[in-house]
Amino acid sequence: MRVSYHREMIRAGIIFSLVLVQAMLLISILTPKNFAIAFLDVGQGDAIYIQAPNGNDMLIDGGSGESVLRALAGVMDISDREINVVVATHPDKDHIGGLIPVLDRYSVTHFLDPGVVNNTLVYKELSKRVVEQTQYTVARKGMRIHLGPDTVADVLFPNRDIEGDINNASVILRVSYKKSSILLTGDAGKGVERIILDEDIESDILKAGHHGSKTSSDIVFLRKVSPEHVILSVGAQNRYGHPHVNVLSALASIGTNILSTAEEGTIVFISDGESLVRK
Repeated sequence: MRVSYHREMIRAGIIFSLVLVQAMLLISILTPKNFAIAFLDVGQGDAIYIQAPNGNDMLIDGGSGESVLRALAGVMDISDREINVVVATHPDKDHIGGLIPVLDRYSVTHFLDPGVVNNTLVYKELSKRVVEQTQYTVARKGMRIHLGPDTVADVLFPNRDIEGDINNASVILRVSYKKSSILLTGDAGKGVERIILDEDIESDILKAGHHGSKTSSDIVFLRKVSPEHVILSVGAQNRYGHPHVNVLSALASIGTNILSTAEEGTIVFISDGESLVRK
């Protein structure tokens, strides 16, 4: 597979494009000719797998351990051992722990994260593999990941180096395929949600921030996104009390359809470019 890079000035920022071309077509059990996104059931954590109609794919986060491998086996062809792009939204174990076995099993071409260091064994083990096995990029606002014709993931945040709470360094992606769109916010808190209010964030699906914690899902933000569906990526009876009752109340107030991996297992949507439908 050949990867080419293109840069162009857009407004005050630089858009960095990862254009994936001449990729081998994945024979996935998802949908061979449709866009597909799977919110993987990895317990208390995040892991989202995306496949473009041309077969190029991306994994955003990997949960805390090897459960991501079982979840990926449920949506990828058993013979496939390549993932084009992996994004670690931020270096908490429940987001990056599973990326270690992912890099051990799969050939990953591109790896992006917010450039935030975490002094944990999990982070150090992952970083070692990333440096040795992938093409590494620090994600910044204005970057665009091209997975194929009409399939892109725009980085909306971070817009700078972030200090303090690493949740608020989370890489925020708006993924779109023609008329379909998904907003993925990692564990970003309400302050970050307010920062991106001026961006194009209206989306068909929102992955609720921080597993439905009360630190995320600001009501103004939710109204601006105006999602038809909201995904809660949580573990059953988790010790954090996620999702918080106030978040559930806020989601109910905007009339969205709430889906939880704790109740549904892996949640898959497909799109023909016109609308996203549950599979």
